[in-house]
Amino acid sequence: MISILVGRGLARPIVTLCAAARKLGDGDYQTDLSVVRSDEIGELATAFRQMARDLNATTVSKQRVDNILGSMIDPLFVVGSDGKINIANDAAEDLLGYGKEELVGRPLTKFLVDGDDAGSHQYDGAWQRSFNSLVYWISIA
Repeated sequence: MISILVGRGLARPIVTLCAAARKLGDGDYQTDLSVVRSDEIGELATAFRQMARDLNATTVSKQRVDNILGSMIDPLFVVGSDGKINIANDAAEDLLGYGKEELVGRPLTKFLVDGDDAGSHQYDGAWQRSFNSLVYWISIA
């Protein structure tokens, strides 16, 4: 009888943690975790709550940056240290006539005109073609 009670006392908070983990996995970062204990399960619940807060802050920041990039009228590329495009905003897609799936993972230089072209000028992370639209890129290491 005592082992059943002890087992339930351990199982109940673990089931609660599992349910909260599923909600967190679905993007619900405001999950209420009511497990309050002073043992290892309590430590796990505290770490879980902190992880949810951190994910919420990071996700909000990423969404904000994505919204800013999407609303820019100038084309922007984020390029990895390998020279390949990691991110292209909507203006970059419109300018080049390619979708994100066609741009991401390909070298940015594939889409730039030759530097000798009279209608284009390359300087400090910005490139201008004869249609007078600045194209910005950010290189990340």
